[in-house]
Amino acid sequence: MELRIQGKRISKHSKLAKMHYHCAVMHKLRWDDLQILKAVAEHGSANAAAEVLGLNHSTVLRRVNAFEDSQGVKLFERHHSGYRPTAAGRALLDAVNSIDRTVYDIQRNILGQDARLAGVVTLTTTDSIAGSVVTEKLHEFRNLHPEIIVNLIMTNVRLDLTALDADISVRPSRNPPERLIGRRACGLAFGVYCPQSGHQKRTTDLAAIDKWLGIGGELENSPVGNWLEENVSQSAIVARANSFIVLRDMVRSGIGAAVLPCCVGDDCKGLQSVTGPLSELETSLWVLTHPDLKKSARLGALSDFLVKALRADRARLEGRKRASRTAAE
Repeated sequence: MELRIQGKRISKHSKLAKMHYHCAVMHKLRWDDLQILKAVAEHGSANAAAEVLGLNHSTVLRRVNAFEDSQGVKLFERHHSGYRPTAAGRALLDAVNSIDRTVYDIQRNILGQDARLAGVVTLTTTDSIAGSVVTEKLHEFRNLHPEIIVNLIMTNVRLDLTALDADISVRPSRNPPERLIGRRACGLAFGVYCPQSGHQKRTTDLAAIDKWLGIGGELENSPVGNWLEENVSQSAIVARANSFIVLRDMVRSGIGAAVLPCCVGDDCKGLQSVTGPLSELETSLWVLTHPDLKKSARLGALSDFLVKALRADRARLEGRKRASRTAAE
């Protein structure tokens, strides 16, 4: 069977044929139904999809079943372990993802041409960096650009800037993704901290620490997680957390020692630096965005401001502020 478009014979593998196929698939379909199907496929169950989409579990089930009935096709195999797309389901999801990418391209191109110093900018960073530098500087940025609204998302998960989950990312990284552009603002140091006890002097004897706090969740496979695995016995781990801010508070309460960013540990009363900055954990702070957005005036204004603010506070972020204070004492 040959494929013809406007009377012309077209290879079924050509981009034009695929585009017409995708458009035919989407014809008269409800886009929100397709997003529900996509969420079910990505998260593996109706429950998980409902939670992500903010819908009821019964609504997701009803919409999936109704879609399959109306199209006369089975899109998912139902198992006790979750939902798995059939061949027809995978073909449909490929088409949805293709349309999604096109929409994201259009959105980025429009945003990238916006010359106004006004509108919303979504900024993502970790809770550590937000609490140490970013939030205290946002008032200053607001005074400079009162018509720009910053939507701050604090998470240790790396959001997808290609899909516009965020516009600007401030992230620690040794090798930022090649698909993004940005500037290195400064270094970021980490050290070991324990509860302060009287006038005990700082020691580098990690073996003397018998109670440690580990990290979990999305931080588990980070450089800090790898360092803990190599240097700390698992039997010494007495608790875990997926946030350095929470770990700081756990150290302060006396539960155990933890590896923290120096900008988090040095400024906290009740904590004692054990090692100072660990050279093997040194990394960099980057201000990143997508190349399509580099001409956006409001994104450029916030990016420039963040780089300047981080560099102005680099002594604290690089763990040198406390070191100089300790030397003076």
